Amino acid sequence: RKPMPDRHRQWAYCLPYYNHRMRNFVTKYKFALIDNEPDYSDFHPVGYRPNRKQIHRRPYMWVFSIPRYTCQDPLFTSVTHANMNRIYEEIGYQKKMYAEFQESED
Repeated sequence: RKPMPDRHRQWAYCLPYYNHRMRNFVTKYKFALIDNEPDYSDFHPVGYRPNRKQIHRRPYMWVFSIPRYTCQDPLFTSVTHANMNRIYEEIGYQKKMYAEFQESED
């Protein structure tokens, strides 16, 4: 049997692989911890990775500061990335993306 420091070193090799699985499990609960634009990195315009979708309910047993479901949160749609971009475009702070500009002309 190996001594404990050697076992810790051996277990550390699995962390990069385990982190991918943990990230995929946890990213659906981003809205519970991020107040402003929790869906910022969900959509990938080029398509290098699949687009992410957040879950409709809060995480079990450890977040009680938000409503139970996203449909019960009155501010959920007003702080999304798409809504913030729309607000910035209306006031002239940001220009439309080239792909969105082409779609709106057609």
